[in-house]
Amino acid sequence: MPLFYFALKAGLQTIPDAEGQELVDEAAAQLHAIAVAGELMRHRESVSHSWRIQVCDDYLEPLFEVFFGEIDETSSSRAVAPEGLDRGCGTNGRGAR
Repeated sequence: MPLFYFALKAGLQTIPDAEGQELVDEAAAQLHAIAVAGELMRHRESVSHSWRIQVCDDYLEPLFEVFFGEIDETSSSRAVAPEGLDRGCGTNGRGAR
């Protein structure tokens, strides 16, 4: 199964994912990121509205981002293509694990 990394980007702070998560495919990774974002937003929507989770592949290359502000209880978040994404899952394309 592919390995995905989920970096939390909260304002100017990036919190890397040192372990990653094995999931079936990118669609499963997106659903996982949406679920994590929903949990992190709970009871702190006004603070976390601008946060996002950057999803990276096993080489720590950005795949897409899930924006907390686009998540609501009735629909899924939209993913964004990696054009112009900075490295959030690691450094120098590999990151520290």
